[in-house]
Amino acid sequence: TAPRAESDAYFCGVLLQLTAMLAGSQRWALLQYVTQRSQAGSALAFMSKSKLHLVQRTLPVTGVTCLLLSAQFEGHKMSPGCFTDASLFGKVSFIASGIVALTVAELEIVRATSAVAILVLGSLHQIPITIAG
Repeated sequence: TAPRAESDAYFCGVLLQLTAMLAGSQRWALLQYVTQRSQAGSALAFMSKSKLHLVQRTLPVTGVTCLLLSAQFEGHKMSPGCFTDASLFGKVSFIASGIVALTVAELEIVRATSAVAILVLGSLHQIPITIAG
């Protein structure tokens, strides 16, 4: 039954990829709506004018979600001592700063153009990553 288990795992992977694509596209469509069509004077309109306010609300939720998922799926790789490593703090700070800058840029692109544009740019972004291996 090894081929059967392999095909089940393949189907599960494809289903997860399609779910991630659907969730990602809905995220950008909702952000486009918030940044371009919020009523003047509303809290959403205020947050859409300042990308850092919007990032301040969305990135903590994303971070907690990623932490929970990594604990679930990568828990066996995380030892208690790995969180006290001083070099890890520098790496995490650098990566977190890059993620904040990237997210602010993405939000500005969605506000200025559309969710379709960010998806096209994301696809183009994958080309050099794929070529680099």
